[in-house]
Amino acid sequence: MPGPEIERVTDRPHWRDAVRTAAGASIAVGAGVAAAAGTSVGWPLAVVVMAAALGWPAARWRNLSRRPVVAEFDRRGVRLFPETADERPSAGRSPVDPPRGLDRREARRNLGAAEEKHVRAVRPLVDLPWSEVRAIAFWRRRRGLFPVTMVGVEPVRGDPPQGRAAYTRVFGEHVTDAEVRKYQEDLERAARWGVPAHVSTALARRSVPFGGSGRGLIATAAKRFSMRANVVDARRAPSKRPRKVY
Repeated sequence: MPGPEIERVTDRPHWRDAVRTAAGASIAVGAGVAAAAGTSVGWPLAVVVMAAALGWPAARWRNLSRRPVVAEFDRRGVRLFPETADERPSAGRSPVDPPRGLDRREARRNLGAAEEKHVRAVRPLVDLPWSEVRAIAFWRRRRGLFPVTMVGVEPVRGDPPQGRAAYTRVFGEHVTDAEVRKYQEDLERAARWGVPAHVSTALARRSVPFGGSGRGLIATAAKRFSMRANVVDARRAPSKRPRKVY
């Protein structure tokens, strides 16, 4: 019996969810114990603390229970859906590729807020035919003390440099060359934020957060529609072995 004409890979919990759930439960239990012991923490304050501590991880698990789609595969190509900070899944921009006026700090805040929610946009960040896909790669973006695993598409061709006309359509005819160069530099810095040296900017721009445990699901779904789909693990930099001299 033939399978469905489209394969969807949904979001999965990761170890940070378990840590935050345990932390929230510990805070809630501590608040209850302190209130029961007759300390200065009264029951009204304890209830507020308990609700806040348990509500945070509960919202994450609620969103995961909706099975938000991370990747879609069919005979036409591959699509990847970014996380969004909006509780209502919408066609948002990627936090890696910020809109006008978004600096590096704001891009970092948007990426963190999106990662806290487990909500996916309904419009894909990546939508490429198989003929333009060189590889599907898992890699790690540095974010604070802990890295975030990403899955992305390495295109056959890199991003061509945008000319002045592309910025004129956005900012108007009055934009200067200096403003165009500054905006290009800001976009490049935002795209490379937390990206290791062995990961290309083209791959970073076409990546979304996803747990490394889903690599088998991605590989199976991709191979079903394209034999040339190459799923690689780039979570570690390639080793540089010294060349032997004979």
